[in-house]
Amino acid sequence: MKRLSLGLLLISMLVLSACDVVITGEPGPGSDIRIYNAKYSTNFDGNIICDNRTTYLTYEFSYDGILTRWSSYLKGLNSGDVFGYDTFYPSDSRVINFNDNYVRVTYAIPPYTAPLSVPASDTLNTQGIVVSDGLSRLYVKLNGLSRDYNLSSKDIPIIQCN
Repeated sequence: MKRLSLGLLLISMLVLSACDVVITGEPGPGSDIRIYNAKYSTNFDGNIICDNRTTYLTYEFSYDGILTRWSSYLKGLNSGDVFGYDTFYPSDSRVINFNDNYVRVTYAIPPYTAPLSVPASDTLNTQGIVVSDGLSRLYVKLNGLSRDYNLSSKDIPIIQCN
């Protein structure tokens, strides 16, 4: 019985933990930076965005080398809508951590502002109820170079929360 309880606890911890971020690209000429341990999480179980509530999305990563700036944003998968595009610098007061080669930033996503994947023509069903479930993805671009690392999350569900 103890093994079963421990197993369920470990599975629960994995489900509720931060989600990995995919690292693509390679450093551009003259860039000497390596990114690892990139993750994101939200303040809701399952790392979802609640469309009808303020959601706090946090991303973080570790790096080796020189990081001068980075940009991040959310993008709807089908709609292509972008939310929260911003550029950050190491001295930016919005950056929670920037020490020991570690970065942590939190976005506050107000209700009904996250980009959705549901096309506008599909947002009403036959009863006239608005359907706002969709998918979004977090993108982070480092140092502003066209051939530098890019970070992107897995699909982030956007749902109506109780």
